[in-house]
Amino acid sequence: MSTNQYHCLKELRPNSYNWKIKVRIIRLWRGVSRNGEEFKGLNMLLLDDKNGRMHAFVPGTVIEKHEDKLCLDLQDLDQVANQNVYLTDVVGVIHKDFPLRNVKTKFNDQQLQVKFTIVDGRCSVNVTFWDSLAADFAIALEQVTDFPAIIIIASGKITSWQGTNHSTPQIDISNAAATKFYINYDHHVVSQLRRMLSTPIFSKYDFSSQMSDKLDTLQVKDIRNLGYDYVQKEVIAEVKLTCSNNLQKWFDYACSSCYQPIDPVDTMFACYRCNNRDVPHPQKKFHIEVEAEDRTGTIVISLFDREVRTLIGKTAQEIVDETPKDQTFPERLNNLQNIVCMVKLRIRKSNVDKTSNSYHVTDISLGSEEEKQSIELTEENMQESQSQASASTIHLDDLSQLNFITPDVNQEKKKKKRTPKPNKKFL
Repeated sequence: MSTNQYHCLKELRPNSYNWKIKVRIIRLWRGVSRNGEEFKGLNMLLLDDKNGRMHAFVPGTVIEKHEDKLCLDLQDLDQVANQNVYLTDVVGVIHKDFPLRNVKTKFNDQQLQVKFTIVDGRCSVNVTFWDSLAADFAIALEQVTDFPAIIIIASGKITSWQGTNHSTPQIDISNAAATKFYINYDHHVVSQLRRMLSTPIFSKYDFSSQMSDKLDTLQVKDIRNLGYDYVQKEVIAEVKLTCSNNLQKWFDYACSSCYQPIDPVDTMFACYRCNNRDVPHPQKKFHIEVEAEDRTGTIVISLFDREVRTLIGKTAQEIVDETPKDQTFPERLNNLQNIVCMVKLRIRKSNVDKTSNSYHVTDISLGSEEEKQSIELTEENMQESQSQASASTIHLDDLSQLNFITPDVNQEKKKKKRTPKPNKKFL
């Protein structure tokens, strides 16, 4: 059937009940009644081929006939592999993950890629994220504090491949345009899976590689005297930043495909990592060297894009747009003066050899360690005195406007209440 026989979501109007649509279900959740009881109906978020989105509700009497088609175990994903009709939601414990890397595709293109496996106690499945979602996953995993991490992959694309060393097809979960992920999200399936981690079905999995090592917190003078046993290791320091307004360069140009730094050649940009691909609109990424000091000394540290955005809440392009052309150093970057923060530094061989006096920052957060401990104590006291709802902070921007209240169905029509007269006192 041709697509012109379907209506787009934006064409739907309340003046008719006869619409035919072709959509993907990209979100699915149970509703609750007004008194808090779980309702039999299902809420859905729909996506059509015109990128239109709409919330839908399916009553329980209808969904009972089809609900068994909406739930699969990881070992059953082969039933929906290699088809272009459905995207699938899955949940699993992250078992093994590999670093973010650049790979060359069969079309000679460079793409960001991250690979990991998830398990549910019965089987494991490979997951491959590409491009911006891969970069987001790598950043999100660095911020995880509750291990092993449990991930919900919403609207994943299920594929299969026949490897040379496998007698049966291997299932792989990849990402499509609608794919999102949620790590350690406050959801009952995540809580249930975490409780299952202590049962015998998970005893065959070793999650020790997921546990992050406790990093040493050092003073500046100790960091400057580290030996070769610290090369490629990370340490933490509490420092005060000082940014010089004499900086001539405070951002790098980056390839819009592989996101790596590139330099102009005769005012034109090309990325050698992407086979000298022309980059007509390179991205701007922060790269600033500042002094970091404590009571024991001073070192130079390199702040890159993510760290500067954490500190000032702006992208490099936004800073360029708001800075007058006759101003060489943006006024906004003066906010980096005399702020106390915790930095995570990766020690390089050049730092130990003293051939480089600049230390690479891999993470940063505002405030001293004493302030953070005080905040944690305050939050614990608040949690003891009152119950608070918790929510994930990872990739929830597109769900923030949804109405999670289930509409009333199959209820008698209520009598219309008389509208009270306005109180003249407040007019």
